[in-house]
Amino acid sequence: MACASSPAVGAPAPLASAPIANDAREPDDAPDEERFGASSYFSATPQLRPLRPLAHLPPNARARVHAAVATAPDPWETRLGRSFDMEMAAMITAFQARGYVLDGFALAWHPRDAEAANTGRKSDADAGRDLHREIPGVMLFRRDGWRSGGDVEYYAVFLVGDSQTFGVEPAAFARAARCALLFNGIGPDELQAARLVDCDLAAVPPGTRERGLDIIGPSFSGSMQSMAVALGNLCNGPCDERVRVTMLSPSASVGSNRAIVAHPFLARRDGEGTAPVEYHSLARNLATQVAGLLGHLCRDEGIPVENVTILAEESTFGGEALRLARHDPSAIGCGERLRISARQFPPNIASIRAEHSILRGAQREHAEAALPATRRLLELDMGGAEAASERPPVYQPSLTSRSDELMLYRGFDTMKVYRTPNVVVIVATDIRDRLFLLGEVRKALPGALPVMVELDFLAVHPDYRKASRGAVVLAAGEPVACLSEDGDLVACRAVVKDERCHAPRQDDVAGAGAANARGRTQKTRFPFATDHAANTFRAVVLLDEFREGNAPFGQFMARKERALAEPGEPVAYVATMAGFQGLGRKSYEQRSLVAVADVRLAMQEPAYLALMLGGLFFVVAAVWLWLGECRGRVMLPFLRGLVSDFRATTATAWRRWRHGRRVEATPCQNPTAAASLQPACRTAWLAAMTAVGAAALVIATRRLAELLQSSAEDATRQPCYFMLAHGRDLHALACIWLLYAGLCIVAYMRLNVSNRRYAFYNAVFTRNARRTANRTRVITGVSWAVPVVCGLAAMGLVLLVHGRAVSIDNNDVWWIAGIVLATGLAFLVNLFWQVRLLGNLSLSLARTIAPVQAQRAIRDWPKPSAIREAPQTPFNLSLREYRRDMPALLRASPRAWAKRTLQVMRDAGTSGPDAMNPWQFERWTEQLVAELKLCVVPIRTCAWCAMLAPVSVLVAMSVYPPVYERLLTSIAIMLLLLSFAATILVVLRLEKDAMLGLMFTNDGNTLTFGGALRALWPKFVAMGLILVPLAAPDVWSWMYGLVRSINSFG
Repeated sequence: MACASSPAVGAPAPLASAPIANDAREPDDAPDEERFGASSYFSATPQLRPLRPLAHLPPNARARVHAAVATAPDPWETRLGRSFDMEMAAMITAFQARGYVLDGFALAWHPRDAEAANTGRKSDADAGRDLHREIPGVMLFRRDGWRSGGDVEYYAVFLVGDSQTFGVEPAAFARAARCALLFNGIGPDELQAARLVDCDLAAVPPGTRERGLDIIGPSFSGSMQSMAVALGNLCNGPCDERVRVTMLSPSASVGSNRAIVAHPFLARRDGEGTAPVEYHSLARNLATQVAGLLGHLCRDEGIPVENVTILAEESTFGGEALRLARHDPSAIGCGERLRISARQFPPNIASIRAEHSILRGAQREHAEAALPATRRLLELDMGGAEAASERPPVYQPSLTSRSDELMLYRGFDTMKVYRTPNVVVIVATDIRDRLFLLGEVRKALPGALPVMVELDFLAVHPDYRKASRGAVVLAAGEPVACLSEDGDLVACRAVVKDERCHAPRQDDVAGAGAANARGRTQKTRFPFATDHAANTFRAVVLLDEFREGNAPFGQFMARKERALAEPGEPVAYVATMAGFQGLGRKSYEQRSLVAVADVRLAMQEPAYLALMLGGLFFVVAAVWLWLGECRGRVMLPFLRGLVSDFRATTATAWRRWRHGRRVEATPCQNPTAAASLQPACRTAWLAAMTAVGAAALVIATRRLAELLQSSAEDATRQPCYFMLAHGRDLHALACIWLLYAGLCIVAYMRLNVSNRRYAFYNAVFTRNARRTANRTRVITGVSWAVPVVCGLAAMGLVLLVHGRAVSIDNNDVWWIAGIVLATGLAFLVNLFWQVRLLGNLSLSLARTIAPVQAQRAIRDWPKPSAIREAPQTPFNLSLREYRRDMPALLRASPRAWAKRTLQVMRDAGTSGPDAMNPWQFERWTEQLVAELKLCVVPIRTCAWCAMLAPVSVLVAMSVYPPVYERLLTSIAIMLLLLSFAATILVVLRLEKDAMLGLMFTNDGNTLTFGGALRALWPKFVAMGLILVPLAAPDVWSWMYGLVRSINSFG
């Protein structure tokens, strides 16, 4: 190789500076000691001498040797130590998949101590730990071909640190490149001479064979210039035509990187073209991905995207994203109104993120101390702000971070005031910075669609799923790689699935099933935590495949790209509650990448079974109500009534079969009394109830059948199978709304019955009956109209302030959530109105107590023992169908009973022509008890409807991505707490009611602490079971923020 022989000062010796002796020697007889022994490295296996990786072989060893240079994010110079770990693990996995095992390794990077990691200053223990800048790390792999009658193979990978700022370590790369050139494809005779000297000082033996320098890298687009410099200096000047450089980058995504093949630093000395450098990147081009995503949103999803803001870091990677601001909008497909702007976030974002993480950690410790629980997964540590040496140090971080934080939020305020973006693209290398910025974007711009670059499963860590849910992720590559039985890289999915979820195409059924069956036996899947780690795996496998072939690298990669092209590749991924899901209009593009989703996956079938049973319950209840026209069943407990009627029907059928006679239906004994227990427009309401229940039943049954069928088949229905687990199931959302609508229909029918009876009794028992009736009708109408109008006005105000939210999923369905919350508020108003009406009625009926006690000499009337009722909480009163309650209500019409009640108010019904005997007084008392129980039923129903409205919204948010999640969650929790507080007040108020307290409690209308506790503890338990899983984190965050806000005034 024609290279100069004098090295530059301070640089490694040129490639031809130390010829290799032709005589082979044992390692102990080497003429010189290795300059950097294993003891110089932080970690090394005992047999491996890093710059003499094959020195341990015997003199007569005959083995095939291959070598390559791999760059990885420098764990010392950058904050990306985790990326280094992931790529090293992927590299080991790739070699093992190709039949190699790890034979030895030597790593020069020393871990920082805790103080140095946060300050960036070297401690005494860190002194002299810059060896990684001078020498490469080594990983030696071995393939034991002798076990099958073949040759032994060794593959040496020389590791060099990489940075997005200054690039590769020049000295370490120079030594790694010389070693790789020496060992790659070396023959047995050359091996005996090369193994005994430092590989970076050895000269390549003369010959005509082309030497290949295989490079897995660079890791960053910003490293391309440093790579050109290093390759230009490889031979103390450009190498000649016998050196072929192949660069295969797993993660550099800037499209202009390919121009390195024409870099002027790589020009030949004779001026005839450039050195033979070939470059290929496995990472998808960032600009193309963003343009494709915006085009998909505008063309396929129909989302009007007008303003796009790119938050980018200060790097070549971020610069490529910033150049998207000058992209032609008409070429994207979003119209001429599309405007793309770019902003750079503060370079010290890690310090801001770390301090906020420390504050949240303290808050979380207080919350966990109050609600101790065992964490299933390790906590995601966001507090690390390792001060890397790739940027100038921060000398006063306590003030600099505050200044940068203000500028960060100033940027958000500017975007909100002047141009609210529809889409915010976050471009940052560190996953922790991406997650922090994602959370801030969610808070400052709740209507914007966040987009993150690079797929990393830490983005869907359970600690951050609430923030990342619904965010679009532009993956640099698929996080799952597949190998054939021969160890070659193949496409993971070769069969295109049908666009529909419920049935595959008829012409593809047989072929798809056979192909999938073959794929299960022939393909081995390798999942990875990041897309860059998966690309590293692919790069290792591809280089090993290329080494075994004879085609030029460009032709080889073109052929592999065609073979690896998967049909239906998603435009991007969307973060969900169960991991990631592919983004696309067709079902086979919606591939699922699940992580820590076992609970959600296991709950899919039970959830749809519960929804199906709920729909079935409303259908059966509607039929039951229809058949019970003469029995006033709308005021009865549905489940208890269904069970009782089932028993009665079963007994009737048994008698009919046993005795052979037909049992005739009993006609209405008192049609007037039965009609008073039926709501107005009964037929219409029951038809609506049947339709709602049937719709929920059909949807849930169909989805349950699909889930059960998909679990038994291959992935032909995989997108449908994972929809509920991902929290993007529109069918489940529809079922939830339908079931709540069914509950509202039942509540409205009960309110209609009670309001009609209140109107009649107020007309009888009050002096100004007409005025009272008119006011009752007005207030009843206002109690429904005002909350609904206020709720819709609030939704319109949110839309006016924040604009229409942009989301991958349908936003219009969340208008229903606003209607549900407004309906819950309406039920809350009706709850207090019903209590008010009941209180007035009780005061009127209380006028019967004194006459009864005086004229009939029943001193303990109306205590529970006198009316033969068990003491209980008045709020829990319910009617009984086959005992005293419903027969009493059906026995006499409200008019007849009111007439008797006026008689009791005068003289306890003991005088006059219509005087009541004891048996008649007993019947009147039974109807009194039943009438008061009937008045309590709609009160309890309103309370449950008011509480279940926010609960249904919170549950719906877990099955489908919401818009304005923080605002919607806060409103739902506030309404839930308000409804619960109102229910407590109503429970206590009923305990002190003029009639209910006397008739159903042992303490009369005097409220004691024991009585209050006995009445409220079931409500507290139920509220705790609802709040803890749904709202506890938000409540603690809100309370902590309130305390901090109050303290800030001091």
